[in-house]
Amino acid sequence: MTRQEIVIKIAKINHIIGEWKYRLDLDGEVEIETLSPDLLYIDEWVREIGQYIKQNPSPILTRKVMAWK
Repeated sequence: MTRQEIVIKIAKINHIIGEWKYRLDLDGEVEIETLSPDLLYIDEWVREIGQYIKQNPSPILTRKVMAWK
């Protein structure tokens, strides 16, 4: 897995989280089925991102991931 692939996955997760927050603010609830189909891959992506950061420590990537909390 390359750094570029990891950054793309982080960006996709950020997009899904942003969309989810927007809909919650707008309607107060979110129908999971209406979110991006990429939602199904988040668990896999998070594992890959964590593994990459363990093998290739990066304060920048770590800060981007910590922003999810």
